[in-house]
Amino acid sequence: MTDDAPLSALIDQAWRAHAQDRLGPNPGAQALRAQAADDALAQGLAATFEGRRQLWSGDTAAYEAALAEARQHLATLPPAHAGRQTLAMACDDLASQWLHRHNRADEVVALLTPWLAHLEAPTHPLQSYTLRLRLATAHEQLKQPEMALRLHFESIQTARAANAPVLLAIALGSLGGYQGSLLDHQGAIEHCQEAWSLCADTGQWPAIHVAGINLMMALSGTNQHEQAAALADRLSAWEPHFNAYQRWIRSAFYGSIYQRAGRLAEAQHWLDVSLPLSADPAHPPVEWVWAQAAVWTDQGRAREAWGLLEQLRQHDPEGFEGATFPADACRLHDEAARACEALGDLAGALHHQRRAARLGDQAHRRAAQAQRLALSIQLELARLADQRDRALQEGHRLTELNTALAQADAAKTRFLAAASHDLRQPLHALSLQSAMFERLLTEPAQHALLGEMNSCVQALRSMLDSLLDLSRAETGEVHARPAPLDLRALLLRLASEHQPQAEARGLLLSLRVSSALPPAALSDALLLETLLRNLLGNALKYTTEGTVLLCARAGRDGTGQPVWRLQVRDSGIGIAPGHQQAIFEPFVQLDNPSRQRHRGQGLGLAIVQRLARALDHPLSLRSAPGRGSCFELRVPGHAESLALPGAAGGPLPALPGPLHLAVIDDDAANRHALGGWLRTLGCVVTDGDDAADIERQLAGQPPLDALIVDLQLGPAAGGDGSQQIDHLRQHAGRPLPALVVSGDTRAATQARLQALGLAWLSKPVEALALHRWLQRVAQHTG
Repeated sequence: MTDDAPLSALIDQAWRAHAQDRLGPNPGAQALRAQAADDALAQGLAATFEGRRQLWSGDTAAYEAALAEARQHLATLPPAHAGRQTLAMACDDLASQWLHRHNRADEVVALLTPWLAHLEAPTHPLQSYTLRLRLATAHEQLKQPEMALRLHFESIQTARAANAPVLLAIALGSLGGYQGSLLDHQGAIEHCQEAWSLCADTGQWPAIHVAGINLMMALSGTNQHEQAAALADRLSAWEPHFNAYQRWIRSAFYGSIYQRAGRLAEAQHWLDVSLPLSADPAHPPVEWVWAQAAVWTDQGRAREAWGLLEQLRQHDPEGFEGATFPADACRLHDEAARACEALGDLAGALHHQRRAARLGDQAHRRAAQAQRLALSIQLELARLADQRDRALQEGHRLTELNTALAQADAAKTRFLAAASHDLRQPLHALSLQSAMFERLLTEPAQHALLGEMNSCVQALRSMLDSLLDLSRAETGEVHARPAPLDLRALLLRLASEHQPQAEARGLLLSLRVSSALPPAALSDALLLETLLRNLLGNALKYTTEGTVLLCARAGRDGTGQPVWRLQVRDSGIGIAPGHQQAIFEPFVQLDNPSRQRHRGQGLGLAIVQRLARALDHPLSLRSAPGRGSCFELRVPGHAESLALPGAAGGPLPALPGPLHLAVIDDDAANRHALGGWLRTLGCVVTDGDDAADIERQLAGQPPLDALIVDLQLGPAAGGDGSQQIDHLRQHAGRPLPALVVSGDTRAATQARLQALGLAWLSKPVEALALHRWLQRVAQHTG
């Protein structure tokens, strides 16, 4: 699938379907499977949704198969793929669900915490919600209330922003349940009631399960036992709709609620249902233990209740205090005190009552701290949300303003281009008529007047040329085609051509070229020459006495690659720091308020800046009033000398020996043309669409000497010629010399090829440059 919008819509559909029904088929995931069969991202995400469904249904083997499939699709996505992060996050989230269910909270935190920094767009808001909520639960288990509360509130905020009532109910219910375990009953009731109001009558069982169970426990925690039991009646009747996961804990909670309401038979029924469903019935969970102990004590079976509590206490090195939540530890001591009292062990009863009271005091203090912390987190999140909203509004305003400015600037540029082009026609006629009129003049005064007129015509022509250059640069019509060039020769020619102008102004024009520079440079010769002419012309125009220096120094770019540091220095008036940005704007002249014609129109530096951008050559300026100016342009170096055999014209010299070359290009016409030219040089050529095609043809042939590969290949060949080179080098068992040819002249592409150590030439390839590379290969092979 190539259109991102439909893919995004299907992913959104899949998330919302999963939120509403975690056990049934997911229409969004099924649509991803059907409509994006060749899209690894879509297939991987569909597999993660299937994995979630299978885990909720309890099919561990199907879950593991789905996770493995998702990871296989992830492995096929290149590192730079826009959706790789989305699928990687979904895979880790799915893996964390299994860890969560096996109480491996520390591993959940280690796996998911790094993703918190990546939860802004383009992450789907429901993915962001799910990850935050799972991390919140893990921090609960690790007894880290500050982080747990923050993540709970963030998950609520995310669900509200996504307009997902079902997930909002789950988030609110989860927070309320956690607040109840911290004995923050006020917060628990508030959030659980809001959650219940969102889902009670919707039939959305995941939300009803979370909101209902936690509201039931919150009511019981505030001694509203009859209301809690009534809600338990309603929820237990809906048990067939709930998934099997955590049925043991729901059943244990029903038992606790009915015990507190005095309905012991129903309490025992649900406790009997719960125990076989727990992970380890021989060591039942704490929630079941205190509920069963309470029922047995009420039934007059205090000795059995005490034995059950003592078994738990001895199993946990921390005793009852090892319980995850303070409310559970208090309840265990309460039930131990009741059992001891029923057995006549008053000292034991007093001990456990004191422990329960002390833990209760500590828990209530922590509950007050949790309330303050929750309020602080809510206020902070509200402030951040307000800042985001303000920033979003400001961003929209700036976007609209920038759009309007861009449209106005484009209209101006189009006008200048059209006007410049249309004015060329009468200007051309005026120039011819002026030349013919010169023959008819006899008086010196008339010749002088005609000379002034010709000067005006020349100035107008210069201005029109500059306007056309500027408009082409601003409308994106200037496309750089970098190629190796002899920059020393270009600098020498420019210095020679500008020497008469310098002498006429009484200036010394000097050229200095460092001997440490690379043999050649990599740039668009025509655009670079135009840029340097403007810089030199500007320096000569604004320097009244002294020198203008054109020099080339050796340097390195940010990656350590060699560059030519081209500098145009002058001893002119200099430019104040506050004006150094303005001089690159069109029609700006700092020292020409009367707009004297011989000083130009203020377009030269504007053209220089735009050409530098088109060439991707960094441009800088150093200047100060009274100290002259230095404009510096950094041009990539090129390691190959351009002083070549055959450069003066005539036939290319023969190669030192025949070469066996592989040519890969998915364009048959290009492939055959290049192969035919190589054969005229005596080369043996094996050509094909990709590396596999070449390998099939190599049987019984001599080994390859070198490779010539197009960079941009079709999908059938993997899309990237560098991968084909790696494949053939592995097949040959040695690093065959390789040349990449491409029409992609972007600086980023050239930098990547340089980093890979690959020689390259841009299309259309010059025969001389290709012949030079073949000569080096032949000499090395020989």
